[in-house]
Amino acid sequence: MATKNNRRTILTKKILKDSLLELMQSKPIAKITIKEICNLSDMSRSTFYLHYQDQYELLEDIENEVLEKTFENLADMDTELNSLDSIDFFLKYVKENKTTFGILLCQSENKAFQQGIMNSVQKHVQSIIPAYYENDKEQYIYTFIMYGSLSMIVDWINSDFNIPSRELAKLIYHSCNNVMTK
Repeated sequence: MATKNNRRTILTKKILKDSLLELMQSKPIAKITIKEICNLSDMSRSTFYLHYQDQYELLEDIENEVLEKTFENLADMDTELNSLDSIDFFLKYVKENKTTFGILLCQSENKAFQQGIMNSVQKHVQSIIPAYYENDKEQYIYTFIMYGSLSMIVDWINSDFNIPSRELAKLIYHSCNNVMTK
């Protein structure tokens, strides 16, 4: 069995993840085979199966890593729901990981991940601002803000980051503030 955190294991998993992401740029995961992942990564099937049961478990590992790193980025978020600097910092992280986010946020087959990240961010915000939900209506406002912000980020990724992250952060920040002030 592979040691979980030794350098070779970490490097092997990174190569397998990169290979899957490269394949997912041109085809859905349901059409990707272990053989294709192994050929692209120049690894044997036995090496693949030492770490993962199938391509879906590999994708789940990628998604979990993205969520973990997303929350590391959100850890700096202050008590303001939509701190401009926090949004800009997160957008820079998205841009630095454009392939991963392009696949996970922009491809329709990854709706489960998109819903999962929305739910996780919602829980995170509620832990920072526990009194945010004063009534049932505010949950709808929050949902509008979250999905609107996500749509702006998806459009930004799809347009190949045509404006600087700071400009998009300002758009998201001001849009959220306008909705919050009702």
